[in-house]
Order: sequence, then structure tokens, then C-alpha cells
Amino acid sequence: MAVSEAAQGRGAGRLLLDAAIERARTLDADTLFLWTSSRLEAALALYRKQGFQQVEPPEPSVYERGEVYMELALQAEIKDNLDEEP
Repeated sequence: MAVSEAAQGRGAGRLLLDAAIERARTLDADTLFLWTSSRLEAALALYRKQGFQQVEPPEPSVYERGEVYMELALQAEIKDNLDEEP
């Protein structure tokens, strides 16, 4: 995912990420994962704010600039919300 420089800082990345997360949920995905670069500080902050956690990757990255692997557990989040309902 990328946002042009002209659109950066205007919430476009957040909208794209929210759409990807929602789509993954509608497809009943258990986990959403991504590779990113440690140099992309704003992106890392956005991913962490959305609940992604940096974890050990299951395999080496195939991306030259992607050395940070992050996951968001989707089904655990849904289960936690269901457990809280009266």
C-alpha cells in the first residue's frame, strides 16, 4: 500500500488500511499481515495504532526494503468483543 506524497498526512493511508481490515474481516480471515520498512515511521505508527504487532516472520521477506513483519489478529478481536456482550 502506498499513498502519493501529495496525499500524505490527509488520512488516505488510514482509509486504505481500514478498508483492507474490513475486507479481510468480511472474508473471515483470521490474520492480516504486512511487510514494511523500519524507515517508514509514519506507516509503522499507523499500523501499531490499528493494532498490528511486530512479530517474527514465518519466512524471510521477499521484499528488498521490507524487513519489518507485522500481524493483526482479526478473529481473536471478534471473539473478545463477543465475550464482552451481556
